[in-house]
Amino acid sequence: PIPIINCDSCGDQPVPREELPVRLPEIDDYKPTGTPPLARSEEFLHTVCPNCESPALRETKTLDTFVDSSWYYMRFADPKNKETMTGPLVNKWLPVDYYVGGADHTAGHLLYSRFITKVLSDLGKIDYDEPFTNLRH
Repeated sequence: PIPIINCDSCGDQPVPREELPVRLPEIDDYKPTGTPPLARSEEFLHTVCPNCESPALRETKTLDTFVDSSWYYMRFADPKNKETMTGPLVNKWLPVDYYVGGADHTAGHLLYSRFITKVLSDLGKIDYDEPFTNLRH
């Protein structure tokens, strides 16, 4: 998660450098509940503000949902491949010809999809370096 502590008095405070990296608790249940799994760990969630030492809460969100959904389109091209997410059908069927959606939605997906695509391209895992050839919103 983002190493931030949320204090009612001081606002968002960075986790002190000497406490980095933040050690995560063991989580047994990752089933979706509408609450991040880390937020269900009372021991992790509750801490003290590094500024005023009042009770505070740790940030428990880890990734923007656009990150989570910015690579799955590759799996649609080769959904039965259990060895890798970037098999030969990915290079045959991708990049996506046209991505159509609302301005904020397409911009969010493009930002993260481009990053993931560029990394996989640089690693030689895919034969293209842009996720979508056309974007319309």
